[in-house]
Amino acid sequence: PWIDRARALKGGQWFEWTKPDGKSEQIKLLWISGDHQHYMFVNGNGIKAAERRLVELAIALRDGNMRLLDAQP
Repeated sequence: PWIDRARALKGGQWFEWTKPDGKSEQIKLLWISGDHQHYMFVNGNGIKAAERRLVELAIALRDGNMRLLDAQP
């Protein structure tokens, strides 16, 4: 089910991302590849913050390291 949740994401959605150092950042899903296997996120300044493959994104969602925000920050 987490793979399905990741596939259902849409460009423009905002997330709270907990980085490996424990700090969190709000990032926006900017781009999804045509085959839904790669996802690119930017910070509030439009600078690339993260790139994830579908499986990595699904795991981050499952583990709570990427949390979908209800509204744009």
